[in-house]
Amino acid sequence: MTAARRAGWYHEDIRYRAKRRESTVSTRSGASEMTRARAVLAAVRAMCRTFMDKDRMAAKPWLVAVSGGVDSVVLLHTLCTLRPWHQVPIAVVHVHHGLRAAADEEARFVEGLCRRLGVDCSVQRVSLESIPPQERRGLEADARRVRREAIVRTAEAVGAERVWLAHHADDQVETILLRLIRGASLEGLSGIRPQVRIGGLTWLRPLLPVTRADIARYAAVHGLDHVEDESNQSVDPLRNFLRLEIIPRLKERQPSLAQTVAETSRVIQAEDLHLAEEAQAVFRRAITLSGARGVIDVPTLREAPVALQRRAIKILLYCLTSKGSPSPDWTFAHVESVRLLCVRNAPSGFVDLPGGWRAERRYHRIVVEPAGAGRTAPDSVRRFEPIRWMLADGATLDWPGAGDEGAGWRFVCRRWSAGDGLQGSRWTLFIPRWPFLDVRPGETGERIAPLGMTGTKKLQDVFVDAKVPRELRAAWPRFARMGEILWLPGLVRARHGLLTPRDSAGWRVDTLLRPDFDGAFMPRPGTA
Repeated sequence: MTAARRAGWYHEDIRYRAKRRESTVSTRSGASEMTRARAVLAAVRAMCRTFMDKDRMAAKPWLVAVSGGVDSVVLLHTLCTLRPWHQVPIAVVHVHHGLRAAADEEARFVEGLCRRLGVDCSVQRVSLESIPPQERRGLEADARRVRREAIVRTAEAVGAERVWLAHHADDQVETILLRLIRGASLEGLSGIRPQVRIGGLTWLRPLLPVTRADIARYAAVHGLDHVEDESNQSVDPLRNFLRLEIIPRLKERQPSLAQTVAETSRVIQAEDLHLAEEAQAVFRRAITLSGARGVIDVPTLREAPVALQRRAIKILLYCLTSKGSPSPDWTFAHVESVRLLCVRNAPSGFVDLPGGWRAERRYHRIVVEPAGAGRTAPDSVRRFEPIRWMLADGATLDWPGAGDEGAGWRFVCRRWSAGDGLQGSRWTLFIPRWPFLDVRPGETGERIAPLGMTGTKKLQDVFVDAKVPRELRAAWPRFARMGEILWLPGLVRARHGLLTPRDSAGWRVDTLLRPDFDGAFMPRPGTA
């Protein structure tokens, strides 16, 4: 055999072995592609299993939000692929923002995709101009708001209770980095939740365990077309800058970045859930709600760790504004400003909050309510005309409370005799057998001669010493005789008009009811 022939065989053998290695690598690569594609399907199957029996029995369809991008197309395809198994009807909503020239073409693409898959499609056209100017927060936030409102409307129209969204592991990385840059609590840094219950709907994100690359592999394996939003290539929005510039550099050092962040997010979410449960217990102990008003008991809240103080305040703010349109986006700065009102020693102060809300410190409580609410103006107090209460056994007197005539005071007069004794509290008045008492609201410069003291004391100082909130003082009932104040219920008794040893009969006046002032700044009636 010549050297030339031997060389030819050698090179032919090299080419054969190279082709065999290439074939082996291609086979392995194809198997890997299929494995990653099956991981996408498995993630969706796992979430289907949680809800399919209940929704199938209730005939509740699943609503899938489809933009036309590869993520939402793959989500819809997996749900349709699994349809013979889960047997739940599927509906699609596509939100047309009208912000880009390609928006019409994207809507037509989604409609065509739904026809091929045999699912109903609703194209919801929205406009950012529908948002009142005073409620606008920027293009991205406003678009997110109108998109969510459109999805909610569609869910109500089709009778769906589950909304399926296509967020994935790389979205989780972007979200956590974005919140870290802008500042967030532990709850914010826990990232996107796989399930969230808001407004009667459950928002599901089954693709969070898988990456954008996994989703792209699924689309390639199944030959799925999709549309590209050209605005995603702009680095002007901070999220896009992270996606296009920062995260690829991080992945050069940490290729499994998305999986690592996803696992960290799950750990933080579990710990955050525990803290949320603890905060709910603090909320129940320290905070009361009454309509559009919340009251924080300052001493009780201050007993809790700082982290739980903040969380309890945040719960309060969202409870008060949950029915707003929209609810203010409460930040750490807002929550902390309310907390500082609690921990500072100043007996009064206030902070103005977004949406026309105000938190005001009133001694040992903080009232959070719409600005201007609950304030008793002098004119509103003057409508309470002085009352001449004719005393008799069993006679009652109703006196309105500040700002709300339906929640006031009630007193009862009972006959007293020497054998009854003088056991009572600050909410009880013992007087001689007079025919009447005058009861009136406040006046400027009033004074009282307190029992057990010499001289007189300004009523203003009495209220301050007892830590009575300012807005309650003017309407606080003053019991008087011959122009002199005898009694401020619960606060002070004058040293004149007392029963004497010579008196064998008199009156006992008890406080049966007083307004719920939402703060234990003094004992309730019947206590010392």
